[in-house]
Amino acid sequence: AHQLREEAHARRVNMVQALLAMIRGQRSTDTERAVLSAALRVLADQHAATDPPVLADLVALLDAAPEPVRAPTLDRGDDDAYRQVVDPLQRSLIALIDGELGGVFAAQTSTRLSLDAPAVCVDVSGLAGHDEMLTAAVLLATWNEAYGTVWAANALADAGVAPQRHTLVILDELWRVLSAGPGMVDRINFLGRTNRQ
Repeated sequence: AHQLREEAHARRVNMVQALLAMIRGQRSTDTERAVLSAALRVLADQHAATDPPVLADLVALLDAAPEPVRAPTLDRGDDDAYRQVVDPLQRSLIALIDGELGGVFAAQTSTRLSLDAPAVCVDVSGLAGHDEMLTAAVLLATWNEAYGTVWAANALADAGVAPQRHTLVILDELWRVLSAGPGMVDRINFLGRTNRQ
């Protein structure tokens, strides 16, 4: 169970870091990554019995500054030192909610993927002609959800509580994501680890 929770946590961190890299045009700092990881752990615990948290919950948690989130900043109780580290991260997250990428990442997913279907196609053609960054972000989020769903199904099958399924995941328009920001090759490599199993 611990291993599965850690894998799910790593997938959440990877996705948020990828979105931040796209909107910023640069990678997060090591301290920001540590703060983000701590905050996503706190949110996972807080939302364990409810709907998954959304980016607005992450922004609010950074504002609330609980101790596990403050610890990586080494602020030593100094609110100004905490804000100096966290404000740029919080501004970027707010930009994901209200900025260039619009409200696409501000709410719960409307439809979960079903592995019971013989085929699943996520149509993003409605984004055609729009912002390339938005298209790349939606593709990456969709792939993250698909790989996460396949990974969870494999874990359930390994535990003997679900049937073994064989899946083929096609990453159409991969070039859009690869050119969307720094570190995208690493992000996609992380997603694709499910395939190697």
